[in-house]
Amino acid sequence: MATTHAAVGLTLAAPLVLVAPELATAAAVGALAGGVFPDVDLFVGVHRKTLHFPVYYSVAAAVFGAVAVASPSTVTVGVALFFLSAGLHSASDWLGAGDELRPWDRTSDRAVYVHPARRWLRPRYLVRYDGAPEDLALTLLFSVPGFLAFSGGVRVAVAVGVAVALFYTGFRKRMPEWFGI
Repeated sequence: MATTHAAVGLTLAAPLVLVAPELATAAAVGALAGGVFPDVDLFVGVHRKTLHFPVYYSVAAAVFGAVAVASPSTVTVGVALFFLSAGLHSASDWLGAGDELRPWDRTSDRAVYVHPARRWLRPRYLVRYDGAPEDLALTLLFSVPGFLAFSGGVRVAVAVGVAVALFYTGFRKRMPEWFGI
């Protein structure tokens, strides 16, 4: 679930509220955007291949993280957290189900594409499928640090994310039939 990835990303940004509060909002925005961005390939290209780059995002996170440490600003910190969150999203999709519309059927052997290796990683099913109860539990767990650390719009985004996750989990298994797929 994109909400899980966003919550995990926001958890990475939460310590900045204490360490560098002037950079915390930029870190939160970058982390939330990076947590969601790879899933845009649901609508363009091949899901979990077109915008999922576990290796490249991680390298970019290391580079921009070093830049952010050397020259901290809202831009460098936001970009570093974007790539860190996008990299973690892309890599963690390997731990879930495949890329199929009904992942509980386990018909796909494609979890995430690793571009440098030119191959798909097989799903690990630690989270059975997006929207599974354990996925919701992860969203709830990782939403706590962001909700407690931030206020204002970021806190509202966390609450909206939790509401979306609750709805999605409640209706996930019915969605393929609703949309005729």
